[in-house]
Amino acid sequence: MKETIQAHDDVNGSMLKRCVMEAIEREGIEVKETFEAALKQSSWRSHPNLNQKTKIVINIPQFTDWSDTQMALLLAYHLAEIQLERQRDQLAKQGLKGSLKAYMQKEKPAYFHHKQTWAWVEHFFSKNGFLLKEEMKDHIKPPSSVSHMIQGMKQIAIHWVLLPIVWAYGFVATVWILGLNQIPPFGGVGVYEVKDELFTHGFFMAYMFIVFMKAGVQLLKKMESSY
Repeated sequence: MKETIQAHDDVNGSMLKRCVMEAIEREGIEVKETFEAALKQSSWRSHPNLNQKTKIVINIPQFTDWSDTQMALLLAYHLAEIQLERQRDQLAKQGLKGSLKAYMQKEKPAYFHHKQTWAWVEHFFSKNGFLLKEEMKDHIKPPSSVSHMIQGMKQIAIHWVLLPIVWAYGFVATVWILGLNQIPPFGGVGVYEVKDELFTHGFFMAYMFIVFMKAGVQLLKKMESSY
């Protein structure tokens, strides 16, 4: 019979925490109690690259009033993030298709990452004989889906629309100025004759070239970091 985790006193918190700690140790992850985390009353983990030999470290408060159940949930959440990240790293090693799939998974809004992480946590506790009630997830509140949608749209607008437009316009304007001043290699171009083409088709081609170059560079960086 599975014990239900629905409030701090429903289960033996130390037993729950020990279950998570044993799983973390098996994965070669270090849990470090620090004074800095105690001052901030928060936890965080290191993010070494896949090729680095250093251990992943989860920093937790040295002094806190968090219950063992809360600490177990928090540690399980960190473990889930690490395991899902490792899965993406392994996927990225499976050629171009795998790299693209891993990249798409990583670039999902934080809200969806949070849901996926909690699903892993629920499965972990279920496998070890515990049922996780929905209200216990409030200990690690998910980011607002609306706020992350807005943030995501803002990032897309800046990095994939606004900046390429500025760079493309800058390129076209540079060609125009060089042509007007008869500066090689555009000195022989009759800029007034091709003005409309330059500021329409030329601008569009420059914009698309910049976008594809930017996407290609990001994909190559992801692939390099995976090997």
